[in-house]
Amino acid sequence: MIDVPGPTAPTLEVAAARLAALLTGGGTVVRDPLSGDLAAETDVTVRPLSRAVAPPADVWAVDGGMATVVDARCLSLLVTRAATVRFRHGVSVLEDEGELRAHLLGAGEARAAVDALGLGVAPDASLEGAAHLLRDGGEWRAVERAVDEADEGALVLVDGDLQPDWRIPSRWAAELHERAAARNVVLAGITKH
Repeated sequence: MIDVPGPTAPTLEVAAARLAALLTGGGTVVRDPLSGDLAAETDVTVRPLSRAVAPPADVWAVDGGMATVVDARCLSLLVTRAATVRFRHGVSVLEDEGELRAHLLGAGEARAAVDALGLGVAPDASLEGAAHLLRDGGEWRAVERAVDEADEGALVLVDGDLQPDWRIPSRWAAELHERAAARNVVLAGITKH
């Protein structure tokens, strides 16, 4: 077997700096699809996570899901829900499977379902893939409730990254992150990728 040198992988710092350059105008590849709502840090610093002396006393976990119940090609019925679990001092005190929400998609029905989320999705935003937007929006509403109800110093685990669907205005997510930080509530995204 002959060892052929391949491209070297960049360090985390190099990749983070390149990402920051792309997001702040140093490149033409990444653009805000809603023209101007994207807020990006210009100085990206990698901060290693340190082990806490003790686990947080209040821990929340939020995960959403969806299923297509009826698919009539031009019209479908989608159900979504976001479940929340809360542990205080290591004991489960909340297991909320979330309200099952039904949404009609197709024949112009998606706009009403998206508007009902109340997340400020622009009226002219594409509704292609609205099912994922509805699932993600419901999940982020559950994250918002967890942040608002959590004890100071709590940890809120989010299924996925910490940026909701691109059609949900970045300012909405930024305000949620700011509220969490003001209460010393840590948001942690858990991804499978």
